[in-house]
Amino acid sequence: MAELKINLFGRSVRCVILTSKQKTQDIYGYTNRTEDAYYLPFLDYDGVPLDFIIKELGRLQFDFRLSTFFVFKSSPNNYHAVCLDKLTYKELIDVMHDSSVDSAYYSIGRRYGDKIWTLRLSDKGEYKIRLYCILNHKPKRMRSKAHAELLKKFFGISMLTLELGVMFDDSTDVVLAKYKV
Repeated sequence: MAELKINLFGRSVRCVILTSKQKTQDIYGYTNRTEDAYYLPFLDYDGVPLDFIIKELGRLQFDFRLSTFFVFKSSPNNYHAVCLDKLTYKELIDVMHDSSVDSAYYSIGRRYGDKIWTLRLSDKGEYKIRLYCILNHKPKRMRSKAHAELLKKFFGISMLTLELGVMFDDSTDVVLAKYKV
């Protein structure tokens, strides 16, 4: 960051120049909004210890009546947690607000007005997303079949795991996203 202060026409003018690394790598991700305008809990944890995340997800499952969470390791000390339960926008915000997700991730869907959160599917440099663990919990809500199929295709999560207490909608589409990092 560079800062320049000058006196111009009897007024003090301050200019701040911010620089950032040029984004060059294409990244592909999947979004949490469903075809019928519900949202799945997508949680992005940066720098939060895994044992803390596991305990927090268990509490969120209990407090918000959420089913199974799939926990993915996205890079060293960073994790994604995905639940296939369909929530209203307000319920999703309540879950995210009551979690320890990365603050930039929490605000991005609200800041840009599209109310959509995205998690990475593709490699980011040397970091590849991989399934780390599954926190099973009996479903009490309708779940997204389209997102379940995506997890099966990209991460090899068996349908047997996904079918515990089957309560899936008939959705077929997940919106994918492409962005640069």
